[in-house]
Amino acid sequence: MGTDARRERWRGHREARRAELVDAAVRAIRAHGPGVGMGDIAAEAGVTKPVLYRMFTDKADLYVAVGQRMAADFLARLAPALADLEQTESRQRVAAVVDVYLAAVEDDPQLYRFVVQQQGLDRRPDRDLVSDYVALVGNTLARIIGDRARAHGLDAGPAEPWGHGLVGMVQATADWWMTHGQPISRSALTDYLTQLIWLGLAGTLSAAGVAGPQAVPQTGSQAGPQAVPQTGSQAVPQTGSQTGSQAVPQTGSQAGPQTGPVRVLRSDGPG
Repeated sequence: MGTDARRERWRGHREARRAELVDAAVRAIRAHGPGVGMGDIAAEAGVTKPVLYRMFTDKADLYVAVGQRMAADFLARLAPALADLEQTESRQRVAAVVDVYLAAVEDDPQLYRFVVQQQGLDRRPDRDLVSDYVALVGNTLARIIGDRARAHGLDAGPAEPWGHGLVGMVQATADWWMTHGQPISRSALTDYLTQLIWLGLAGTLSAAGVAGPQAVPQTGSQAGPQAVPQTGSQAVPQTGSQTGSQAVPQTGSQAGPQTGPVRVLRSDGPG
């Protein structure tokens, strides 16, 4: 057997062994929480700590491998929902993406806390446990937003900052949710985030004069045609019994009825 063949065989063995130890580390994290130590991981794997350090450069190297495993699992769960969203924008599909993310966090809270908190890990950029999957999801959303914007004849320039901004918002909210012991249900949190995201997208379409059957989502008994303010000639509020709180106040000659007494100015001298 040549040197290259032996080297490839050893590399394959090493990768398989590292994968087994990452599996053990995940089990140990689930059992002991985000503060798990290398001794706990070694015990779960049935090896000594020196064996761990032969397979991983240091503790941070093992923790990065755990983070990469979680990222791969998250992306596998998100992929179908993102693929659906890529086909057609709708409130339901936005909600599906948000819910899949929150479900992944809820299903494995100890592992999520471990990765986000980066216990014992130096904060070098090349060892950021979450940056890889955040960037991947952000890039995917940016592509979807850009494609849909172009399909509507709109500027796709904001797609990248919006895509990464949305990922950051959902991630930060998930962190708050887990840190505070999930004070509201996952379904409620999904709905709140979806409402903010969808109304923002619908408002952008409305402001650009793009109409569509899904541009304004109808939610609950309060939903109605004024969910997104109208612009132009449609912005004049109703008068009389139809008057209500308007989203866009009128100024100048378009202003609605005055409240209180109106003083009439006479032209034939002081009254």
